[in-house]
Amino acid sequence: MEQPYDGRVFTSGADRRRALIVEDDDFTRALLVTAVESLDFDVEQAASAAEALAKIPDFDPDIALVDLDLGEGPTGLDTLAYIREEAPWAAAIILTSHRSISLAVPDAPPKDPGLVHVVKSDINSVAVLRDAIDAAMDRAPHAAQPVDGVHAISAKQASVLRLIADGCSNEEIARQMGLTTRTVERRTSSLYRALGLDADPKINPRVEAARLYATGKVIIR
Repeated sequence: MEQPYDGRVFTSGADRRRALIVEDDDFTRALLVTAVESLDFDVEQAASAAEALAKIPDFDPDIALVDLDLGEGPTGLDTLAYIREEAPWAAAIILTSHRSISLAVPDAPPKDPGLVHVVKSDINSVAVLRDAIDAAMDRAPHAAQPVDGVHAISAKQASVLRLIADGCSNEEIARQMGLTTRTVERRTSSLYRALGLDADPKINPRVEAARLYATGKVIIR
């Protein structure tokens, strides 16, 4: 059961703050480690949920920055739930390619108000990461970076988009969703209209839809 915040005060200097970074991609993890260390944190890193949990007792993090998609096994949300059981005082940031967590995790629970959500493509400077960390540690609201060209789609359209991004054909989408192929075709056409991809014959809408999904240009309304 989650314990309440214990009121500890974080200071810099001799008692440096500690950040745990959980990211399965080696290159991205290395960039995050360098950036967070530049903000005067001691940093520990992990490539999986199991590795992160093994490091918590000795490291005792003040904040955890966790990738939503950790590959096979527990998601970043699962990992944060485990971390909060072991270190309930730790602030939390979830890092993802998507502006809606439910785009990547369809059955995601309602967003925890204490969880700061950062879109990876928005981190164009250390200052962006610093602001997110400050908000998380202060338990304060955090506004996402304003971005042009973001398209809002429905939850039904998002279900189709996820499978398109996975490379599924309409027939495979119909099989997985328990729908007719004709229904999937109608939902796909509706999705393309919502993404503004139905009017340009020079664009392959299926490929472009997958690109928008992968680059954080889609949000569920």
